[in-house]
Amino acid sequence: YTSTPTETMLTIAAHYKIEQFIGEGGGIGADWNGALSFVQTKYATIAHQDDTYQPDYGSRVIQTFQSKEDLNIVFSDYYETDENNQLRPISQERQQWKKIISSTRLLFVLTKILPI
Repeated sequence: YTSTPTETMLTIAAHYKIEQFIGEGGGIGADWNGALSFVQTKYATIAHQDDTYQPDYGSRVIQTFQSKEDLNIVFSDYYETDENNQLRPISQERQQWKKIISSTRLLFVLTKILPI
């Protein structure tokens, strides 16, 4: 599901025979709710067009869910790379948010955000 389809997305979806659902927009909340309305599985992930998952992302998320029966959601951490695929330093603001979020005992798994 996307409200902002790109030629790359459409090409990849066609190549792998993945059904496309294209919405009208309405903001990030409407997009997320629209995407989740199509879920027919026990687990779902919301990925943005510039997100890339680590190879073990899915298994780590499922393992985390299975290890804690009372979880409803797992948030993942991320890191950013520059145009040369080099890691960007973590900003002080992000470090502060990580401390706040970590103190709420949310579990993190790693994803990677690539530059546009």
